[in-house]
Amino acid sequence: MKKAVCGTLLVISIISFMATVLFLLFGLYDDIFGPGKTERILSDLNISLTYNQLVLIGMVSIAVMMLSHFLRKRIMKSIS
Repeated sequence: MKKAVCGTLLVISIISFMATVLFLLFGLYDDIFGPGKTERILSDLNISLTYNQLVLIGMVSIAVMMLSHFLRKRIMKSIS
């Protein structure tokens, strides 16, 4: 059962890592070109998120990535 939970946490960690990298790229674009151009590129890509919503989702994905990593690490210690 613990190995199944570890596998699920690994998948969650990988997905949240990819989301974090995606939002990091938007963050870098924002730092270079500013929030106005970031919102414009989001509208050009037909993404109906505002800048603040994008930042919030990025922070949540970082928190999920860290939480799943530490939970998986703790469960792996108890298995060995």
